Amino acid sequence: FLPVVSPDDSVNWLSVGAPLSSICPDGMEELDKMMVISEKYIMKAHLPSSKVGNGTIQVTFFEGANDTDLLRGMYHAYITRFFMSRGDIEQSESYALVQKTHVLMDEHFPHFLDDLQGGEWQLGSGVVNVECGSS
Repeated sequence: FLPVVSPDDSVNWLSVGAPLSSICPDGMEELDKMMVISEKYIMKAHLPSSKVGNGTIQVTFFEGANDTDLLRGMYHAYITRFFMSRGDIEQSESYALVQKTHVLMDEHFPHFLDDLQGGEWQLGSGVVNVECGSS
């Protein structure tokens, strides 16, 4: 997805647009845990030790998410995947990992966006698309 890492293996670990029944199979309580970040997407990280989705990440964007929201969500997913691949995370709570990586994404995203715009990437209404890593 990200132009700076293409082609990549995100097709193997990233699911975008998963239905709520898949991303929140335990219902509203699980959804509430994901809503602690104020974004136009929700994210679930299946830790490498989990029985379901071993090492995968699911991101679902809300209706009305704009280009910046798409970039933020995908950037967040890549940061989360980086931490998961390092193997130095606690294996008990994926929600804590998503919150921790959200703080990092929020801190570094303005620089990332500035770098894209400085490199003359066209970023505007309807320009950003989300594609799997094999595209």
